[in-house]
This record gives sequence, C-alpha cells and structure tokens, in this order.
Amino acid sequence: MTDSEMRATVQATFMMLQRLVVEVAAMKGDEAADWIDEFRDSLTSEMKKAEELQARRADIERSATTRMLIDGVAVMAKHHLEQRSRSDS
Repeated sequence: MTDSEMRATVQATFMMLQRLVVEVAAMKGDEAADWIDEFRDSLTSEMKKAEELQARRADIERSATTRMLIDGVAVMAKHHLEQRSRSDS
C-alpha cells in the first residue's frame, strides 16, 4: 500500500467512525453529547488496560496518536451532532 493509499484509508476510516458515533449518539436523544464523552472515556480506559497487559512500556508516540484519534472522533461527532440538531430545529 502506498503512502497516499494509507492516508486515504485512515481518513475514510476516521470519517466512517465519526459518522457511526453520531448515528448511535443521535439515538440517545438528550443524552447524546454525554454518551459521546462516556464512549471516548471508555475507549481511552480500554487502551490503557491493553497497554498494561502487554507487560511492557507503552510506546508513547503510539499512545498519544491513539488518544488524539479517539478525541478527534469524539469532537467531530459532537460538532456534527450539534449541526444536525440545529438543522432539525
């Protein structure tokens, strides 16, 4: 896979995950934004547990990137959800 293909794959995956999070959150009604925060926190917690189970020092760069992606999906999902709510009003 070329670098360009890899970037496109990551971008598409990121967009699909964000959309999926928005769709699930929308089903939560008034609790949507709180659900997104809880989902993000749960993923971050699971990531930390997985690193601990590996019985080695976590790769700091990889961990930072993973957290950045998790937070990014949550922020984008909340933004999209807010826009969706405004347009439905």
